[in-house]
Amino acid sequence: MTLSRLPATAEHPPLHRLQGLDRSHLGAAHLYLASNVALPPAPAPLPPLAPGQWLGSGTFRNSLYLAPWRLHAGLQSLWLALQVQGALRVRIMLATPGAPAQTLVETTVEQDGPGWCCWPLPPPDTLPAASRLFWHVEALGPCAGLQDAWWCTATPPRRSIRLATLLRTHGRSAAVQDLLRQWQDQAAGHPALAATLGSLDLWVLDSSEDAPAQWDGVDTRGLGLRLWHAPNLGGGGNASHLLQRYLAAHEAGEPDAQAEELLLLDDDLQLSLESLARYAAFLHWRQGEQVWTLPVLMKSRPTTVWEDGAYWGRQSPLQDPRHRGLGPHLLRHGLRLDDFGPLDDFSVLHPVDYATFIFFGLSLATLRRIGLPAALLLRGDDVELSLRAGAQGVPVLSSPNLAAWHEPAHSHAQEYLAVLHGMLLNLAHARTPAADHVRWFEQRLLAHGPLGDLAGLAVYQQVLDDLCEGETSALLTPDFMAHYPARLARLRQARWTALGPGDRERLHVQHHTGQLQLRPYLYPAPLPLPEGGSALLPEAPRVLLLDESRDSVHEPAHDDSVRLQHLQAYLHRLAQFNRDHEALRQHWRQRLRASGEPAFWADMARRLESRTQLLRQQTRDRAAMLAHAPTLPSRTRPALGPLAPALAAVPASATASRAARSADAAPRDDGENRPEGRSLLAWLRRPSERRGATVTRLDLPEDFDPQVYLALHADVARAGVDPRRHYLQYGRAEGRRYRV
Repeated sequence: MTLSRLPATAEHPPLHRLQGLDRSHLGAAHLYLASNVALPPAPAPLPPLAPGQWLGSGTFRNSLYLAPWRLHAGLQSLWLALQVQGALRVRIMLATPGAPAQTLVETTVEQDGPGWCCWPLPPPDTLPAASRLFWHVEALGPCAGLQDAWWCTATPPRRSIRLATLLRTHGRSAAVQDLLRQWQDQAAGHPALAATLGSLDLWVLDSSEDAPAQWDGVDTRGLGLRLWHAPNLGGGGNASHLLQRYLAAHEAGEPDAQAEELLLLDDDLQLSLESLARYAAFLHWRQGEQVWTLPVLMKSRPTTVWEDGAYWGRQSPLQDPRHRGLGPHLLRHGLRLDDFGPLDDFSVLHPVDYATFIFFGLSLATLRRIGLPAALLLRGDDVELSLRAGAQGVPVLSSPNLAAWHEPAHSHAQEYLAVLHGMLLNLAHARTPAADHVRWFEQRLLAHGPLGDLAGLAVYQQVLDDLCEGETSALLTPDFMAHYPARLARLRQARWTALGPGDRERLHVQHHTGQLQLRPYLYPAPLPLPEGGSALLPEAPRVLLLDESRDSVHEPAHDDSVRLQHLQAYLHRLAQFNRDHEALRQHWRQRLRASGEPAFWADMARRLESRTQLLRQQTRDRAAMLAHAPTLPSRTRPALGPLAPALAAVPASATASRAARSADAAPRDDGENRPEGRSLLAWLRRPSERRGATVTRLDLPEDFDPQVYLALHADVARAGVDPRRHYLQYGRAEGRRYRV
């Protein structure tokens, strides 16, 4: 990959770009920059700032979370580079969970024209791992402004890497094309992002029946792209088919298949090119082996987190991994980023059980160790591969410096895939007792049976049928795709009625007045047990099952004889599953392991060879690209202005001084450069590295008026946060006014 850098000057050594400014505005604008002026989305430039106007990067997408770099990269130095013009006050801040933000650097700059100004920061190993850095600039005169911002390091990269990004799609050709088009647009006029996009190896497998027509005439110039068309094998199957073809090309020495790092992406996601550039930069310094994912937010609710990694089986890290439930526990699921309060929640880097195939990054060496995704249509393929990584001692982590947007899907068919594949994973990777599995299926019976919800009950009946088939099943064999179509078609037969305007509110009123029972169609709560009545055939009011995502309802059947027939068949199959539990565990464990072997997928590739077509192959002159890696002009950093740091947890602050470059030079023999002696306190106390430092307690000003503060700052009022807490944690650092 091509790393962007600032060349050495008399004021700083060569600086490599770690993280730039993300202005893609996927999701909501306040996730990107804080400001007291309206900001246009990229590619429009940031507007000039009038005196008193300010910008801040203390947001979800532009804070620098230190944990990945501090724990897994071994950086020796950290710098901030701002491309600015005019007179500005610059603050560089540190935030840690549960503590007020600290000012590490406060200074003024004056630039006649746009130029880069650079400040050294404390060495990363002196800063708390669970923290984030951000900057704040305020205009002191007219025509001031900021064009770009980089977090940088003077530490040379540990290695040069290549990154292959692999996307597979079925029926969403346009979504993949839109993603590539967005990356091309974001790279236009942005040398650092253009360098990232230009050095990616992009491999796409499109299993849509009309893929050749869908890609005809699509402009992919400038991309290193290999585009395949092949029969559909589902999410995991298509991923393995594409990976197998990449591995074969790699072993054959083909020039566009020599990446050491691989990234699997979903087709229905929004991901900025800046996130991709950040991940690629991190790989140049990464130490050890890991699998990486990222926080995933919802497209329909763009400030709501869907998952940030997960624990399989609703398991916390302290529980016995051999005994797992069926469903995952999604980390930070439902967390809302409507204000800046939750941002520090991402500072701690949690090892998790699995990474989603929405974004699944690993090295080629790790892939060779753990094998390819199992032969599963959808749901659970990413979980299973992650569990294999964990079993090999490879941690699974989520980087808070990255983010994507995706829309989850729910239906009876999706539930069937999730539970069936969840059971296969559970049987293969855990030692959950048969009684725990039986109890779970009994709960589903008691939830759906009394409601007469035969469509819902059929989901779990089908799972039991499939598990008990054993040797005769096509699941996890080379013919695994033959298993799914008829079953999924049956599970889609339930009749649903679309709700009109006001219907949902009317139904909720009827529910609360006892005229009907309105329940979610997935995981409904059981009906109250009637006194002296039947638990499975209760006399209940009318029941409607609600699908909120599709705004529709389903009314279950109430024929008792039909219901009893289904209940009897369900219990019969559950008894068989309980009786044969250990034999089924051994059988499915062997099949699951075999379907992730490279030999399995090499055989699949041979079977599909005559129906697999290379639609497009575009290569680039890689040597020429590396020879022209973007090196941006850097002006001498201007003289520093007076300091006014605000610290609560450390006694002194330091300016960005020339002497601080000693962090990149040979270590001094004063005890402070030894690992056990290095600390943020030591860095701050070095006389040569502070200039006129003072100490300011973070107390509220005596004339602070909470109501005036809320009136002056509508965004704080809308967020509903305590104005005192907001001022102490963010407002003071951002220069917000608190009085008229």
